[in-house]
Amino acid sequence: DNFGSVINDSPADGYDNYLTVDYEYVPQGSEALGAMTAGGRVKGWVNDYIGVGANYQTEEKDNQDYEAYGTDLTLRASEGTYLKAEFGHSKGRQTDSNYVSFDGGLTFTPIGGSADDREGDSYQVKGVMNLYDIAPSVFSAVGNDVKAWYKSKDAGYSYASQDDDLEQESYGTEIRLQATDRVAVKTRFTSMEERESDGTLRTDSQQAELETQVKVTKHIKISAAGKQVEELNNEDEKGKGTLAG
Repeated sequence: DNFGSVINDSPADGYDNYLTVDYEYVPQGSEALGAMTAGGRVKGWVNDYIGVGANYQTEEKDNQDYEAYGTDLTLRASEGTYLKAEFGHSKGRQTDSNYVSFDGGLTFTPIGGSADDREGDSYQVKGVMNLYDIAPSVFSAVGNDVKAWYKSKDAGYSYASQDDDLEQESYGTEIRLQATDRVAVKTRFTSMEERESDGTLRTDSQQAELETQVKVTKHIKISAAGKQVEELNNEDEKGKGTLAG
């Protein structure tokens, strides 16, 4: 539905673009037995409404071994209304060394720390409610829902796609309403906080957004949006801004 595309705080919808290069050494013979990677995931449904899953992964490496496991629970009232909770725990660092270059490979900066005793947890809770399930005579089945989520990650929790040694906490909510066949409204609030392992605040941002979309013809839509942003500036002071588009 292209909601949220009217106002972009940064290029590429806030996503950084990187060229990733992975160097891998494959041991031979007896060395292979001491450098094994194994893992698996299972999920099943107790009935039509309760689903339970679990996963486990282990990697044996020269510097330090890596182990991660987790479990998740899904409570589903319908296809569009459900609650999902996830827990994960990791011990060790999944990647021994990560580097990033901002000048085309002339210089490289290491990502993450080097603590050998790294260990941490990760929690996620997400709930979605389709308003059609509550009042089918008022709301249509598509485009009317309420979402809420909460995520928490210890600084010691490690996984390859994000190895930054930051303690993270984020939460938010989103409401979508299909007012008429031609008019749709969405509002969203998000909050993100990141801290170093010593407690230093790195990120503290809150965003509130309201967007309206009007369908003029089958192929033409007009959207208008406003966003209120509050975040840390370069001097680590809270700054506010209002965006419209």
